[in-house]
Amino acid sequence: MKHAVLMIYVENVKATQAFWTTYLGFTVEKTLDLGPSQSVVLNLEDNFRVQLFEKSFIEQVSPEVSLAMPSIAIYVDNLEDYHQEVARAGLFISDISEHAGQRSFNFQDNEGHYLAAIER
Repeated sequence: MKHAVLMIYVENVKATQAFWTTYLGFTVEKTLDLGPSQSVVLNLEDNFRVQLFEKSFIEQVSPEVSLAMPSIAIYVDNLEDYHQEVARAGLFISDISEHAGQRSFNFQDNEGHYLAAIER
């Protein structure tokens, strides 16, 4: 069986891990010791995995790699509950809005990256 993991480059792996597990519902699948740095694989209900790396580590070992954050949308069953959960972080979060019959909101993570939550 094959699966994909989205690699995300952040300033602080531990702080980002805490945000994603506390407010977004991810769990820690494994932590990897990379010598001067650590990486962590986060799992969302066995459907989606991200691996967090420190930007400084990637700049050293793979300077050709883009450090830009991809756009990520998380589909949820209860948008209101998820909105309240993410709002507890105290960071930017938009109101829930509807576009073309689809309800959603966007928000920032602990490093200022924008993500979206969309109702299934």
